[in-house]
Amino acid sequence: MNKARILEIDVLRGLAALAVLFSHYTAFYNHLENTPGRLGFEFKAGCYGVYLFFVISGFVIQMTLSGGRSALDFIVSRFSRIFPAYWAAVLLTSMMLFFLHAPTSPTPATIAANLTMLQRFLGFSHIDSVYWTLNVELSFYFWMLLITKTPLVRHLEKTVAVVLLLQLIAALAERSGYVSFSQGTKAVLLLEYAHLFCAGILFYKIWSGTFIKTNWPLFAWCLLNQAAVPYRHFAWIPDSHWNIVATATVFVVMYFTVKNKLKWMVSIPSLYFGTISYPLYLLHCAIGLALLHQLAKHGLSAWSGVVITVCLVLVLATVLCYSIERPVMKYIRESTRGRFGGGRHL
Repeated sequence: MNKARILEIDVLRGLAALAVLFSHYTAFYNHLENTPGRLGFEFKAGCYGVYLFFVISGFVIQMTLSGGRSALDFIVSRFSRIFPAYWAAVLLTSMMLFFLHAPTSPTPATIAANLTMLQRFLGFSHIDSVYWTLNVELSFYFWMLLITKTPLVRHLEKTVAVVLLLQLIAALAERSGYVSFSQGTKAVLLLEYAHLFCAGILFYKIWSGTFIKTNWPLFAWCLLNQAAVPYRHFAWIPDSHWNIVATATVFVVMYFTVKNKLKWMVSIPSLYFGTISYPLYLLHCAIGLALLHQLAKHGLSAWSGVVITVCLVLVLATVLCYSIERPVMKYIRESTRGRFGGGRHL
């Protein structure tokens, strides 16, 4: 199989980030008060870009760990990928919110707590609402590292089945009223999104040629859990039957990706958005909504406000990507290469 970087995955990351961005901007702009006009629509389907992110994460982390790298090497890989850009985004977002006179500019204590990425567990709010997904990602990294360093890794499909079963039992127990899980517990145990990560792992098995046909029912089980799991009632991720349709669509897109059917998507522009996807995701929401609010207050039309805001966050994401994310990640990985083991970094 081809061990080169899968460019289609990078493109999907970019599309997912843009989808979430337009979901937030169209939905929230239409709820601002005293604005000179409306966009006339809301791109609610964009919220499912988060689902695509989680499935991609399951795929990529399984690929990363399949090379037999050490635990420390994996930790360095994930740290260099996630934290430098995140720290820069936290500080930049905090400064921009102050500059834009946002109603709730973060305090120094909140900024310090957010730099740990564990702010909600420490009793502080997210500076940007999208940071909640990073708590879920960190939990997934922990569980995957634990699984791959135990005999469970030799029975991965059975482990996926057990995870889906436990998630389903927890979901049904909560829906029946027998138990109520805190949001922190749900994040740590992946009670809301385990099925999406599991699907990503299964897609890696298809891509690597190690998937067996008798495991196809596991995808159906992932969709079953999608229907059963009670979600937080985000304005942009409604708990409805459309979640199942959206999840099935994400699965179809990933299937075509791992079967090399989406190479036509790869181009210089699409790879650009894939490259800046992580900084764009981190920066677009709090900064974007604060700017939209200020532009609306000064009488700009809805479309003008969205265009200006999108251009600004693209510039900020590009600067953060090429001045901090990529060079710092490269430095950390090159300076630690060979110390903890080999393998690919994605």
